[in-house]
Amino acid sequence: MPLRLVLASLIVTATVSSLAAGAQARIAACAPGYAPCLPTTKGDLNCDEIAESKKPIRVTGGDPYELDRDRDGLGCELSDNTANTWGVVLRKGKKEAVATKAGDSLRVVGWSPTSASGAAYELCALRSTGMNCLPAKRALTQGVQVLGVWKVSASEGRNGNFSLSLRVKGRVRAADSVRLLP
Repeated sequence: MPLRLVLASLIVTATVSSLAAGAQARIAACAPGYAPCLPTTKGDLNCDEIAESKKPIRVTGGDPYELDRDRDGLGCELSDNTANTWGVVLRKGKKEAVATKAGDSLRVVGWSPTSASGAAYELCALRSTGMNCLPAKRALTQGVQVLGVWKVSASEGRNGNFSLSLRVKGRVRAADSVRLLP
């Protein structure tokens, strides 16, 4: 093999190895089991060290930092002084749902800012023919609450995903999606 081809082959191999190592370093920079990404630390990570904009933390696996003390799948639940944070998590049983199929019942857990306490809301699923929205039987409360239970229909979903949104006063405030299995 000519020297030029050997050198070119070595450069390509080194570049690919370098890119793979960089990708691994970025992946390793996130502690496993949390969304959004939390940094890996040598010691413990406490809720007061995490930005309010990232809270609550979704615990999607193990909980090495013990952020989810009540084991409800959410760690570092919002403090009362959080101004404008909305969120929704779809769950199967006590765990966050990652996939669903028609006929499954998903528990919808959400959170809202204290300024929304007492507001009416609805849960909406995307269908191939438009939105299917159901009004809630109760109002929003402070912090994290169970917003309802949604039975997934065969007609709900788009592009292989089931999405559910929290709407308040006609405006989508938060949404969550999971893979829709056949």
